[in-house]
Amino acid sequence: MNRQTTSLLTAGVIAAATALSASAEMLVRVQDAVGNDVTAPLKLTTRISFGQAAIEIANEGAATLAIPYADALSISFVTPSSVAPVLADSGLRLKHNPVGDQLELTGYAGTPSAMSISSLSGLRMMSLANWTGEAIDVSSIAPGIYILNIDSKTIKFIKQ
Repeated sequence: MNRQTTSLLTAGVIAAATALSASAEMLVRVQDAVGNDVTAPLKLTTRISFGQAAIEIANEGAATLAIPYADALSISFVTPSSVAPVLADSGLRLKHNPVGDQLELTGYAGTPSAMSISSLSGLRMMSLANWTGEAIDVSSIAPGIYILNIDSKTIKFIKQ
């Protein structure tokens, strides 16, 4: 990790910790390539370090979490809010995020479902009345962040 990246991450940790006074609980989230999350509370005393082989998150009174770099796709700081999460509560998940030209999901229940993709501004980009779990061709959609709705389930994704 170069000095500029380390400086940017340090600035992000400082900014997130500064915001703690306005928020009851913040989290550090490390996501792996499969979409699994490892979270830890973010407090003023939280220490995040980038060792030789892993990201280490230490909180007083708790075991230090060590996430190997090979397993870490992203690290982010999360402020829980009253807004409903955009990841579906069911087993329906994206195979890859960001996605290329094909949006693929796992955990499909098997019944035909209404599916739509909208931009963050609410513009409907595509819809299918009877989606049955097949990959969705999103090659005609410009790169950006989109919302996928399948029946009452909502998933945010990034189109490359």
